[in-house]
Amino acid sequence: MLICCITSLTEIGSNGAEELSDERRLLGEAEGEPDEKMNGSDIFARVFVIISAIILISLPVAIFWIIYNNFENLEDPEITEKYGFLYEGLSTKTLAQSLYHLAYIFRRTLFVIILIFLADYNGIQLICQVQLTLFYAIYFGGTKPFKVNANN
Repeated sequence: MLICCITSLTEIGSNGAEELSDERRLLGEAEGEPDEKMNGSDIFARVFVIISAIILISLPVAIFWIIYNNFENLEDPEITEKYGFLYEGLSTKTLAQSLYHLAYIFRRTLFVIILIFLADYNGIQLICQVQLTLFYAIYFGGTKPFKVNANN
């Protein structure tokens, strides 16, 4: 289908518009034809993808916002009781150390995105995964985010 459209576009001459419309008619994409109506499973899939994308974006932003706004008071018992689960076991000397869990979520998310969207490009997928691992190792080695040195 793609090759037919590309061939038609490259052969556009005096009757190029006619050739393109012929290709569309052959493919069932003639102008004026209504699109197929979506069934219930299509609507559900689209809603599910939209909700997943909203959660995928809003959760890390919320974690960053909470830790960034309360960074000076992370050792305060009231803040620890409220938000301590976000940085439990982490050193809170620097913001980069406190945001380790966010970096972990970000790395895992990028890992899945690379696997899904670059599935047909194994070489690029490999390069991206190696770079992602390298950046994570540099971050982890540079920040040493855990309170217990044995975990670093």
